[in-house]
Amino acid sequence: MSEQREIYRQGDTGSLPLYFQPFWLDVVAPEQWDVRFADGPGTSPFVFARKGSRVFMPPFTQFLGPCFQVTDAKYTNRLSRDHEQTARVLDELPSYGSLHLQLGTHVQNMLPYIWKKMSVSPRYSYILPAGKNPEEAFSDFRENIRREIRKAEKQFRIHRASATEIPALLPHFDLRRTIKDPANIPVLQALIGACYTNEAGYVLVALDSRDLPQAFIFLAHDNSSLYYISGAGTDSGKKGGALSLLMWQGIQRALNSGRAFDFEGSMVPSIERFFRAFGSEQKVYFEVRSFPSLLRRFVYWWRILR
Repeated sequence: MSEQREIYRQGDTGSLPLYFQPFWLDVVAPEQWDVRFADGPGTSPFVFARKGSRVFMPPFTQFLGPCFQVTDAKYTNRLSRDHEQTARVLDELPSYGSLHLQLGTHVQNMLPYIWKKMSVSPRYSYILPAGKNPEEAFSDFRENIRREIRKAEKQFRIHRASATEIPALLPHFDLRRTIKDPANIPVLQALIGACYTNEAGYVLVALDSRDLPQAFIFLAHDNSSLYYISGAGTDSGKKGGALSLLMWQGIQRALNSGRAFDFEGSMVPSIERFFRAFGSEQKVYFEVRSFPSLLRRFVYWWRILR
C-alpha cells in the first residue's frame, strides 16, 4: 500500500463525495486505487485507479480526480490556485501508458489538463437539485412520467430490502441487460453489501400483488447527494412503470433528506430522455484522456472506429 493511500485511509473523508470513500474504492478497484495530495499530506486529494500502465475509471464510479479545498473567496485567486494544484498532482501521477478520468461536475477548469496535452471532452449528467419539496418536483415531471407513476402505484408496493435479502433478490433480474461487462455483476453485489455495512446506500424493490420483485434500484449517498447507481426490471415491471415509480421514491427520499438526486447521466439517447423526463437539470462534466503510449492510442481509436 502506498504511503499516500494509507494517510488518506486514516484521515477524515466524511465530507468527500461517495466515490472518494475508501470503502467504495476498495470494492471497485481493490489494491488499484491511490491518491496524491495537492497541498501536503491529507489535504486536497486527487484520487485515481491504476492497473498496470493504465489509469482507468472503475465500474459504477461516476467520477474521480480532484476534490480540492477552496480557501479563497476571490475568483482570480481560486483559479490561479486550481491551476497550481492540478498541475502539481498531474506531475506526481505514476507513469502510465494511457489515462482515462471522469471528473465531477464541481471541476470545470480544464486548462491544466489541456496544457498537459490531454484530450478533454464534455459529457452530460442530470441532477435534481436539493431545495425543492417533493410535490414541486413531481409537478415538473413530464406528463407521461406522472401518469406512469400513478398507474404503477396501483400495481406495486415499494419495499426497502435488507442486506440479507440481496443475494436472493438479484437473481430475479437479468443484469446482463443493464451491465455491459458480466464481470462487474459480482462487483455490484459486493458494492451493495459495502454500502449497507457503511450505512451509505440501500436497494428499493417494486413488488407485485404476489410479492414477486418486478424491479429494483440501488441508491447510494454522501452528505450532499443521493446517487442512482444501478437498477433493473422484468418485462412486466418495465411495462407497468415500476422503474419510474422507484425513481420517484428515490427522489422523495433525497429531497426529504436535504440531498440532490443524481441520475448519473448517460450519453445514450433513450436513457437521457428518461432521466430528463423527471425535471432534472443538465450538468456538464468532463472526460479526460491521455495516451503517452502510441500503442495504447492506436488500440483506443481502433476500438472506437471499427
